[in-house]
Amino acid sequence: MQWRKEGWGDHNPVTKVFTKMWIVLEPLIFGLIGTEIQINKIDPETLGWGILVLVTALIFRMFGTVFAVSCGNLNMKEKIFLAFAWMPKATVQAALGPIFLERAKLLQMTEMYQMGEQILTLAVLSILITAPLGAVTIMGLGPKLLEKKKNEEDEVDGEDSDPENDAQEMDNINDVDED
Repeated sequence: MQWRKEGWGDHNPVTKVFTKMWIVLEPLIFGLIGTEIQINKIDPETLGWGILVLVTALIFRMFGTVFAVSCGNLNMKEKIFLAFAWMPKATVQAALGPIFLERAKLLQMTEMYQMGEQILTLAVLSILITAPLGAVTIMGLGPKLLEKKKNEEDEVDGEDSDPENDAQEMDNINDVDED
């Protein structure tokens, strides 16, 4: 990113402003969406199909995630962790879920209200399923699949270290110093 090239790093004024804005706007966006939800109006068949589509999409997304990161230098455990970590996308659903219903109301297309309400309800349902599931899997799988990296010094010193070889190298250095 450009600001990193300019030396800003993670602690720049824009990041600070957006972080503060998000603290206020996140509950607001989810709260406003919650006021539009009417679970009792959704058809059970539509709900079943929605959950089936969501689960199928999550499976494809997980395989796609593993495929997307397969060209990197991650091990399989890290790839699996990323597949689960990238599963929840509550912000996207919260932002896009109400658009159809809002557009139908704006254009006064009353015949589309029911479909808009179902889309919104399914978007919120996907939030209610993926967000907690993602959080639980990240907390549960993180310690099991990810290894903590040593400090850079430890890595350089500990890399390919063999105590017998190290002792032999020290003897060779001492021999050279004595000459």
